[in-house]
Amino acid sequence: MHLQQLLDNRIRTLENELALARCGATTEKTNTIIREVCIDIWNIFVAKKVGYHAPSKPDHAYMSEAFFMLWEQSGRQSKLMTKIGVLEHETPMVVLRDRMLSTTDAHDLCNLLLRDLRLVWVTKQEDVKLSRAGLALSLPADGSSRYTAVGIQILPDLVQYKNL
Repeated sequence: MHLQQLLDNRIRTLENELALARCGATTEKTNTIIREVCIDIWNIFVAKKVGYHAPSKPDHAYMSEAFFMLWEQSGRQSKLMTKIGVLEHETPMVVLRDRMLSTTDAHDLCNLLLRDLRLVWVTKQEDVKLSRAGLALSLPADGSSRYTAVGIQILPDLVQYKNL
């Protein structure tokens, strides 16, 4: 299946789950499905960005500078990534979900996700900083980056972490 076809399918699935959430007819799995479909969409965005034309397992990611340094010191082994840090939504999922609920069509939804859906590897210590600052599930009051608010620097480009 071509990436665009897969993206269109995942957006339709997400729209269906959001429609359920908007009318209050959610199932036990609605939020889980929304989260998982967003991860699928993120993987499609990454695949497109690195030039892949077909779906593949993720092998590129955004990383904080501190995470990248620790990962590099460990020999750049993908199997050690979860020992070094956690994969975080740059915009917390609860915030992203609320924003998705206010979209009106697939085009708006896709634009929102292109702008606000981004997963980033951060160190466990950086994750604790977010929690201590009260930003584990929210953004700063001014809407700025929660990473910037606590001093986390994100590398500007995707980093290949598998098949090196």
